[in-house]
Amino acid sequence: MQAIVADTTPLNYLVLIEAVDILPRVYGRVLVPPAVKAELSDPKTPVMVSRWIAQSPSWLYVVPPCGRLPILPFCTSMLASEKPSR
Repeated sequence: MQAIVADTTPLNYLVLIEAVDILPRVYGRVLVPPAVKAELSDPKTPVMVSRWIAQSPSWLYVVPPCGRLPILPFCTSMLASEKPSR
């Protein structure tokens, strides 16, 4: 089974609607960077979410990023060729 890297927002809302357990069924492992764990632990985060991350499930792995992603040349040329919206 594959793994997925998750951002704060989907985890936050899946916890709030009590549907976060769908993630390990679909993806197996869920990887988050330490910054996501910190955001989910923030005092302004809903209590339900901060409790969930404090007792994070065995399928959630906090993994530091291993480097920066390279900017691909075709991406920059695509962005440069886009016309501004009016």
